[in-house]
Amino acid sequence: MEPPISTNGGKPKGGRPARRWLVRYPRAAPIAIFLITMAIALASVVAIERGMKARHQAQQVKTTALIASALERRAATSSALLRAGAALFATQGEIPEAQFRTYVRQLTQDNGFRGADGIGWAKQIRTEELAAFEARISAEQSRAFAVTPRPQEGTDVLVPVTYLEPDSERNRRASGFDMYSEPIRRAAMDAAADTRLATASGPVLLRQEGDQPEPGFLIYLPVFRSDERGGGLKGFVYSPFNAEEFVLSALELEGSGQYGVNLYDPAAHNLRVASIAVSDGTTGPSTEQEVII
Repeated sequence: MEPPISTNGGKPKGGRPARRWLVRYPRAAPIAIFLITMAIALASVVAIERGMKARHQAQQVKTTALIASALERRAATSSALLRAGAALFATQGEIPEAQFRTYVRQLTQDNGFRGADGIGWAKQIRTEELAAFEARISAEQSRAFAVTPRPQEGTDVLVPVTYLEPDSERNRRASGFDMYSEPIRRAAMDAAADTRLATASGPVLLRQEGDQPEPGFLIYLPVFRSDERGGGLKGFVYSPFNAEEFVLSALELEGSGQYGVNLYDPAAHNLRVASIAVSDGTTGPSTEQEVII
């Protein structure tokens, strides 16, 4: 008996469908290989980008923590200088301007005023003491000294900028300014007096800036008479800060100049507990962290 006649080129019926498909469509194989290769490459790129984004985010979080720490160290250094200055005023009576400036220069000869505009003394006075106070400071400084703005009717307490070291033209713009007349500064001074802790104000425009709208803030430390711990507030040792200079001085500590930092106050009244938002200048999200100033 003769074998059956084949109708598919001598191959038995029931050959592999894939092989028949490739014979019918010979160009499909390279296209399929190309598509598979592209899919693998695309998946690899997505995985790499996700990994890079995760590493970048982790690095930014780490950098944010370092910057926050640097800001806190910078503020702590300033507070330590204020505490030393407060000790001088707490243990003595009236401090002449020359003695104050000599003391501050010795105090800051190693650290300077990194990030700050200096160290100042603001004496608390009663309204009825104003004329005698202005006459005494004018005699000390050998130039006219006047408290501004002038007290309005009903004003009992003034806290004018009495001394501010270094004695620069920039700092002289603040001389005599009654800081207690401005709500944000007053709130910070009241909080400092209540807690007996160094307290940073909310954002303000420093008198030193003149017409330049550059934000700043101040750190106040209250000074009480050493024999009247329960009362007897003498005034405040304080430091004014240009916000940008303060942040840049902290960035220098960590070599993080390529990052942008936004220092802000969530409570909108003082910077005792503030926050920072750090970004690297890209369109990516910023990272935030709380800062104790």
